[in-house]
Amino acid sequence: MLAAEEIPSRAVYVVYDDSGSMYSGGGQARDRWSYAKYAMEVFASMLNEKDQMNVYYMSDYSKDGPADGPRMELSGSSLPQKNVEKIHEEMTVSGWTPFETVEAAASDLEKSDADEKWLVVLTDGDFQKDGDVLDEKDQVTEFMDDFFEKKEKDINVTFLAIGNEVVPITEDEEDHVYFERAENSSQILGKLTDISNRIFNMNRIEVPVKTGEFTIDVPMSEITVFTQGNGAAVTGLVDGSGKPAGSMESPVKVSATESSDNPSYKDNVPVRDLQGELVTFSGEFEPGTYKVQAENAQILETFYKPDLDVAAYLTTATGDRIDDFSELPAGDYQIHFELISGIDGSPLPEHNMIERSEDGVSYKAVVRNNGKELDRTFDNGDTITLQQGSMDIDVTAEFLKYNTVTTSLNYSVWNKKTVEFKERDSDADWKLGEKLEAESPLVVHMTVEGKEPSSGEWNMMKVPTASAKSKNGLELDPPLVEKGDTPGELLIYPNAEQKEFRKRTYEDAVITLTMDEEVNSIPWKGKKEITVPVTDTRPFWVRWQETFMQNIGWFLLILLLIGVLIGELVKKRLPKMPGQINIESMPKNRRKGKRQNVRGYVEQNLLSRFIPFVPETGTITIVPKEADDISCPRKMEVKGAGSGKMEITNLSKFKNAETRVSIDGENLDQFEGTLRIGRSAEIVVYGDENTYTTVLSDKYVPEEE
Repeated sequence: MLAAEEIPSRAVYVVYDDSGSMYSGGGQARDRWSYAKYAMEVFASMLNEKDQMNVYYMSDYSKDGPADGPRMELSGSSLPQKNVEKIHEEMTVSGWTPFETVEAAASDLEKSDADEKWLVVLTDGDFQKDGDVLDEKDQVTEFMDDFFEKKEKDINVTFLAIGNEVVPITEDEEDHVYFERAENSSQILGKLTDISNRIFNMNRIEVPVKTGEFTIDVPMSEITVFTQGNGAAVTGLVDGSGKPAGSMESPVKVSATESSDNPSYKDNVPVRDLQGELVTFSGEFEPGTYKVQAENAQILETFYKPDLDVAAYLTTATGDRIDDFSELPAGDYQIHFELISGIDGSPLPEHNMIERSEDGVSYKAVVRNNGKELDRTFDNGDTITLQQGSMDIDVTAEFLKYNTVTTSLNYSVWNKKTVEFKERDSDADWKLGEKLEAESPLVVHMTVEGKEPSSGEWNMMKVPTASAKSKNGLELDPPLVEKGDTPGELLIYPNAEQKEFRKRTYEDAVITLTMDEEVNSIPWKGKKEITVPVTDTRPFWVRWQETFMQNIGWFLLILLLIGVLIGELVKKRLPKMPGQINIESMPKNRRKGKRQNVRGYVEQNLLSRFIPFVPETGTITIVPKEADDISCPRKMEVKGAGSGKMEITNLSKFKNAETRVSIDGENLDQFEGTLRIGRSAEIVVYGDENTYTTVLSDKYVPEEE
């Protein structure tokens, strides 16, 4: 996240000592006043559009009462040359050095709403307070230190002591109180240059007067050239290839007055060589070599404003760099800052700054979480804990002593994000023919926390999973989901491989979209059911068959089950008989044999046992297979007759046989009609040599030997 240098509004309130000691001392004329006045002209030439410069003349204040505000009020929105001329033409009458002037300027400065407030004191003598000279040096220092210590914290103080007689104040850079001393006239210009740099965030480049060449190794946005000398003028600025560089603004001329501006010292001679011109070149100045083109220059002072931004980024616990602060999962990170080019955003080697300033670059960040400011500031490399919600970081970078750039980072921290799906108006109409297909897809719009996903997120994320079923509950194969050309646009098609046996529906399809994945380490979750119309294009008879199978098939199955149940209830079953029954074989001639028990069988037809409504059938062995003295069937065929009875189905074969058979004492050869017997019936077969008697309920038990 980047931000260009902020251009603050400034209030520069200058306390100008126009006392007699600035004009004369020790019986000799002094030119201190011309240096100070020249300095104020330089200040006026450097005012930015938002700046305000007020000048308080000490001669306007005395023990009889303070003046009514400053003598001059100069606005940076005015033409610089006009502001310079106003100072240049001002006349004065020397007075004392009342401290009330400083108090008045400080009081007025407190009321200013400027971003930066500067109180500049230019003096060469001892102050008076309430008309009395403060002559005890320790007491004077203590008095002035106490005053500046009680000032408002947003007021910056620059105190320039001209000469070695001035009692110093205690410098406190943390409280923005600066002290400079110029012991002689030759030092004043250098000190004023330092003061100008501090107030107007300007940096100085050493430029040889003979060549005018200089090299910069950081990007610049503004180069200001100040040339001094009789008839001095700046004519241009070129790069290393000789091509004009930057846009040249109108020159501003500054100079000392031709004669004294004080009637009390009308013969006082100002410094004659204080003539100069200030020109600003603006543009994008890449690192490289440049040359100032000037005429009659005795001194060249060149200032610049770096074209730099401050960038901030985070690193994870594994050291991975995060530059995009728009999407961040909650957790611990390390915060880092760096200076970069304001022209192309390229990183700037920090040693370039360190070489220009012993202090190098310092960074500071103030953090607000959900609008609440954390109770500490963060330096480069500090660990910062991000919690869910809004996070705001205000970063300040200070470099080259007088320069400051700031940036504000605004982003959101998430534990998870809600994904929503919404069907767009479309012509989606799926058709069921030989297979399920669509002439146009179903278009669904996807949002994340109410916003469309970014292009980067769109490329990174997987498509949501999808399932489908018809409204009658029949499961369909998962539809196909594709990304559209626009982030957030999803295209859904039916599965071309829809299985044949799953076609049996012509009701609308219900699609369920589910998103459950991590994008940029942040969980995205969402689910939505969307109905798609399905048109059945199959022939009528196919649809009828499908309908019959779906809607009538169950009815028929139920009828079948009912029929089976009824069939079981009315089914005529055989009476319960032993599987093996006893056949008693008795010889007719006792002398030729003896009575014995022989095994007979009751055999049931298994198929008849399970077919509803159909009577059970089977056979009963009534003559053993060893018997060879009979001419009738050895087995009696029967079927269930209900009520514990069974019907003999091969009765005619017994009636027409030569061997006589009787059941319960009734001979079958004389029986007419249908014969039903029970499980206790006695069947007798009269063979030529033996009589075979079977009671159907008697279980065969082998005789003991």
